[in-house]
Amino acid sequence: LFLRGLIIIAAVNAVATLARAFSFAYAGMRAARAMHADMMAAVTQGVLAVLEGGSSGKLLNRFSSDVSKVDDSLPFIANIALAQIVSLLGLLAVMCYSAPGLLLLLVPMAFVYRALQRYFRCTSREVRRLDAAALSPVYQGFGEVSDSAPSLRAFQA
Repeated sequence: LFLRGLIIIAAVNAVATLARAFSFAYAGMRAARAMHADMMAAVTQGVLAVLEGGSSGKLLNRFSSDVSKVDDSLPFIANIALAQIVSLLGLLAVMCYSAPGLLLLLVPMAFVYRALQRYFRCTSREVRRLDAAALSPVYQGFGEVSDSAPSLRAFQA
């Protein structure tokens, strides 16, 4: 009887995990298609002065990083976050049942966690900004090479 219950719980968990993975993959693909179309329309219909004023490297860098985040990072992180939230709720339920005294420790730990989270987010934001600034010249170089392709072909260089 006990083993049968464990097998049922494991099977339900496997089916729920599989359904979660497929639903996030499907939703991620839909979001990526919609965002790419919206971004492309916004860039192609943008004011020409804005597009000419900025470097093509920065524009291409921003476009590709945003698309990459929606395609790869966002569904993956959302999937993991959902799994961790459900796991945390289950853990809290077991803790409340088995050792209610431990819940008193959660309040000070939440404040410490929040302080660490604020520090990490600020640091992470700056690192991402520096990374984007470092990649812009690379994309600018690719843009200049593609702009000079007709001249190179004309001189057969």
